[in-house]
Amino acid sequence: MKIFENRLNNLGVIIQKHEEVFNLVIENQKKKHKILPDEVFITLMLFRKIVERLDAIFILIENKSENAAKSICRDLFENFLYFSYVVESNDKNKIRALSYYYSTLNDQIKLSKLLMSKNQRGKKIRDFLNIKSDNVKLKEKTNRAATYFSNSTNGDAYANIKIEWDRLIKNKVNYPNWYSLYKGPKSLRELSLQCGYEVEYDLLYGIYSRQVHSSNVMDQFENVNGLAGIKSLRRYEDPTLELIFSFSLGIESLRKLVDFFEINDEIKIGNWIKDEIK
Repeated sequence: MKIFENRLNNLGVIIQKHEEVFNLVIENQKKKHKILPDEVFITLMLFRKIVERLDAIFILIENKSENAAKSICRDLFENFLYFSYVVESNDKNKIRALSYYYSTLNDQIKLSKLLMSKNQRGKKIRDFLNIKSDNVKLKEKTNRAATYFSNSTNGDAYANIKIEWDRLIKNKVNYPNWYSLYKGPKSLRELSLQCGYEVEYDLLYGIYSRQVHSSNVMDQFENVNGLAGIKSLRRYEDPTLELIFSFSLGIESLRKLVDFFEINDEIKIGNWIKDEIK
């Protein structure tokens, strides 16, 4: 139990450090920019999403919901890869961050249009959500989203991204991945390979995907004196793998942020790890 408590405590310490470093970077960037550039904002938000996932894993394990933490670990890994790819190169940071932003806004527009569409899919979704097709507020939100997308991506910085996006669509890539623009990785596996985390993808991502895709239903059975039994819903599951995995990605993402924004003189991340992680 002592080892478990130490690992959980270490994860909590890492989360606190993430918040501290995040706030420091924000303050430093405010001194440099009157308005944060989109690429800086997106880079920081990708990092913040990692913190959010780490915190969710901590809370779930602390409250003995170890299996639920597996699903979050899969999300954590994807968020971590996105962040790693965006900060991988200073020269490419801007175009990659803006590509992510463009993709996110584009997805929101697609969803808005689907909700308002008159086809069968739109009707089914509105019925499921109990929304009427003549809903005035929904129409207003859809129009605002379209206007926001247009205004946000109307600058020169997004011109080439739009061209690249349209190129993939023309090449029959119906759902382009933002990281595939500019001849980038074509899949999450290729992305993990480029970022140097192929082993983690092959081993851990596969394990956690079973949880997400519900291909682990047989894990509910156990052997009880030679007979098949069903495990208790609140049965304890050893969270060692989840704690080691989230700890590792927490440290890695922290190092990457510190290096990218060149704040190690202030943070001294190596010394902090040595002094604070037990």
